[in-house]
Amino acid sequence: MSKQLGDSLPDEAVSWLVGGNPVVVSTIDEDGPYSCLVGSCVAIDPQTLRFAMFGTSRTLDNLRADGRVFIETLGDDLVIGARGLATVVKDPMDSSAYPPHAYVMIEVSVISVKDDYPPGSKISGMSYDFANSRDPEERMARRGNLIEELRTWQVR
Repeated sequence: MSKQLGDSLPDEAVSWLVGGNPVVVSTIDEDGPYSCLVGSCVAIDPQTLRFAMFGTSRTLDNLRADGRVFIETLGDDLVIGARGLATVVKDPMDSSAYPPHAYVMIEVSVISVKDDYPPGSKISGMSYDFANSRDPEERMARRGNLIEELRTWQVR
């Protein structure tokens, strides 16, 4: 059973998301609910999340049309859901994990948070491993640049 936590992410969720861990992003369009995996979500603070989206994605189209979003993250012994309002804050981003594909930076203002951890269970979180990609070191470096841009970008 979910437990409502208020309007801020708990410290353990912020710590989990500082490194840009994956989240499931849910939006809505004329066909109903729509979800996708986003591999680069960072917590700026307990009430602000940022993530990068492909500039041509259906999820991005949905967020532009209706900024309501739900984000779920699974860490080690952590299952946290956050409802919020998403805004495109940078289009395009300077960094790309998959050049030449452009990314767009999304910022989410958290409205409500719930703990979805199932009692009595052991959860192992989602994470990325590029060991099987063509050039794992290059992929990790590009991803690192993307996450750093998400963390440090400032409104000008």
